[in-house]
Amino acid sequence: MEQLQPNSLLQSIFKGLSKKTEPKIREEYAIIETSPYLHSSDYLTGLFGVAKNKVEEDCILQHLYNHDAFYIHTVHDDGTVTSEAVETYQKLEREIINGRWKW
Repeated sequence: MEQLQPNSLLQSIFKGLSKKTEPKIREEYAIIETSPYLHSSDYLTGLFGVAKNKVEEDCILQHLYNHDAFYIHTVHDDGTVTSEAVETYQKLEREIINGRWKW
């Protein structure tokens, strides 16, 4: 039996749920766009996997941009600031954007 990767498993769950709770899944896009909390990359990737249009994909992107999710900024005792990339969110952004530029 083939073992699913975490994102594949999450997407499978979303797809299974979306058949039963389609309106609820659609509401999630509006919620994340204005959410004060950053959702996990796994959750957002799952939503991307069942997104039906660019509007829903834009809600995911807006969520990432609202929370500056691409870097963790650390202020050190000496006042210097370092930034560390959050690759999972960067990868999701690339997947959404690259999907619009299919050659």
